[in-house]
Amino acid sequence: MELTVDEKKNICFSAFPDSNVFEVGDQVYNIRVRASTAGLAVSGPTTSAGFLYGYVFFRQKKDPRIRRGYFQKSLVLLSQHPYVGLFSRMVAILGPSFFDTGQPMLEAACMNIAHWYIRGPVIEGKVLDLPFLGQLLEVEISRPYEPQLLETTSFDMGKLQPEMQIHLWLLWELMLLAEPLVVIAPDPGVCSEAVVSLVDLINPIPYCGDYRPYFTIQDTDFKSFTNTKPDGTLISAHGNHVRAHKPKTGLGAKSNILFEFVQGVTSKRKAIIAKDRQLLKMLTEASMRGHPPDWVLNNMLRRHFVDLTGKFLVPLDRYFSTLIPAPVGPPQLRPFQTEQFMKSLKDHQRQLPFKSTFKTRTTSADPMRDLYAQFLKCGNFATWLQHRTTEAQSEIMNYYIQKLCEEADSRSSADLKSRIRDVLVRNKKNVKKQNYKQSYTYSFSHSHFKIISNF
Repeated sequence: MELTVDEKKNICFSAFPDSNVFEVGDQVYNIRVRASTAGLAVSGPTTSAGFLYGYVFFRQKKDPRIRRGYFQKSLVLLSQHPYVGLFSRMVAILGPSFFDTGQPMLEAACMNIAHWYIRGPVIEGKVLDLPFLGQLLEVEISRPYEPQLLETTSFDMGKLQPEMQIHLWLLWELMLLAEPLVVIAPDPGVCSEAVVSLVDLINPIPYCGDYRPYFTIQDTDFKSFTNTKPDGTLISAHGNHVRAHKPKTGLGAKSNILFEFVQGVTSKRKAIIAKDRQLLKMLTEASMRGHPPDWVLNNMLRRHFVDLTGKFLVPLDRYFSTLIPAPVGPPQLRPFQTEQFMKSLKDHQRQLPFKSTFKTRTTSADPMRDLYAQFLKCGNFATWLQHRTTEAQSEIMNYYIQKLCEEADSRSSADLKSRIRDVLVRNKKNVKKQNYKQSYTYSFSHSHFKIISNF
């Protein structure tokens, strides 16, 4: 893997927390860094080429032999795959063993990973049992744009406070409309899990924006985020949870001014989607009694928002189906027309649970039309439409070529039929490459994070 000097620096800085939020202990978190020259990143299943995913195990402990008084070192696993659940768990297992044993443990881990491929090709949706350093990891390779619903997802329901749960529906709206967001949390682990969970919140709509699960001021892209307000930006920062506006001496010789923030969401947007109060009540009661286990609650929460996004997509999918040509027509999709789609909303009942009262509205317009009108102007719609168009056009072309093969005159030359079949095979291969999509394996998680919209 070839990386430039700046890209190596970005990885190093991102793998070393830039504020001292704890004195001793371990941190596991993930990063997303620009790596435009990395061959794996360009060819990997990412929504936009040029990014690598890093999974960090950071250790800090007191050591009087070191000038700063602390041992500080990170182990980073780089991949073109955003399998956050799997790789975060792997570095959590490997990290302590590597720092205790050294290079032999790293070699043993690499040998374990190398033997995984002997089991055959990875199939999306299949559950794999992967041996790793004496443990057996049960892993599901998620289908594109679908959440991982397994016990192995990392999630602690007890750390997601009710105050944060009630904001999930507003966050769903903000992510749906690709609003710029900043996530602030006390440590990199909470930051990164919050960011990747927000991206996962609108599955199966592919998120259009650039997101950074953990971001530092040393990153070469820092100025581009602070000087502009790009559509669909999701970045994170962290700091200590101390008294408001009172300076606190951080770890080391210098003093850091750190501020307290209240858990919650700060946004100019007023939510129009109604919360599922029965779900919130069930989650609260289950958390208090400790049953069912957290991973079950997590799956319920994730499934709810998958279903919510599915309901939002019903009118779009219904209208898109009218753009598909008849079997006897030319194999070309008709263009998506905004006015026609907006008119089609009147002909069907609402799928989304809008609030029963609309006191939060600033206009007298229909909230459903407002929401879809805003979505059609954001980057997520463009990404969704491109994805659906590519998928539908490929299916149409496959059908068209197949019909040519079936309708070829029996007197046609064998060479012509062979060439038609070759075109069909090549087209299928191209479709497979185009549809090599991104998937995520992470969960909603932790408390003590604050989200700011419209920065």
